Amino acid sequence: MAPLTWLITGCASGFGLELAYQLLARGDKVIATSRTRSKIVDLEKQGATIIEVDPTLPDGQVKSVVEAGIKEAGAIDVLVNNAAYMLSGANEVLTAEEWQSHFDVNVFGALRMLRTVLPHLRRHRSGTIVNMGSLSGWEGHPGSGAYNATKFAIAGISESLKLELAPFGIEVVCIEPGTFRTTFLSPEHRHSSSSKIEDYEALTNGMREALDAYHQTQVGDPVKGARVIIEAVTRTGPFSNKESLPARMTLGSDAAEAVRQKLRALSESHEMWSPLTSDTDW
Repeated sequence: MAPLTWLITGCASGFGLELAYQLLARGDKVIATSRTRSKIVDLEKQGATIIEVDPTLPDGQVKSVVEAGIKEAGAIDVLVNNAAYMLSGANEVLTAEEWQSHFDVNVFGALRMLRTVLPHLRRHRSGTIVNMGSLSGWEGHPGSGAYNATKFAIAGISESLKLELAPFGIEVVCIEPGTFRTTFLSPEHRHSSSSKIEDYEALTNGMREALDAYHQTQVGDPVKGARVIIEAVTRTGPFSNKESLPARMTLGSDAAEAVRQKLRALSESHEMWSPLTSDTDW
């Protein structure tokens, strides 16, 4: 396979950074983005094209910066929408502004990148969109409703996009990781609400303590996780005999088991309640 050009958002840490390193090592081209250029200069030394872009800026500004990066790299074959953060806090506690800011990065930022990149992929009638979802897009958790909502949104967008882009030869997959030992849960990367409601303080404090304890004990290895993503997109390794990818694909043993349990619970609930709610036809 000829080298591919990947545009990856959120390359300062986590999966974005690991993907970039592995792709450069295998001879592919990488356009790496971050809000802060200084955090990805090492990738430039390794051969990546790096661009500083704030995904919350208006479409025109994002497009101008990203287009310059694509022009420098010469092409684009794969977009990895990876930039995201976790906002914790009970649904009632989070302010409207906090909800908006969270969606602006995790959802609208991804859509801005899509609107910039898709004209290139449609023109060539090929390419792949990788939207980084989460196990949190399958099940809600107390104290992280906003993050859950953004990842449910990414999953829904991905399913719709897959159907819309299939006629143009463009593949779409939403990768839904479980827990991996990245910096995602580190205190400096977590965001919490600036407001408080006394009734939720026990929940807030308990969640903070749980995340502190869980950080760096996650079961997933990001090096292995990134390798699986690359193999899936490039149809190498265990994916070599697969013609296409599903709209949604879990990543990690914990995610696989959690989704199995979720599907089982949904099926049982559906069978119990649908007989009571289905007699509504004309």
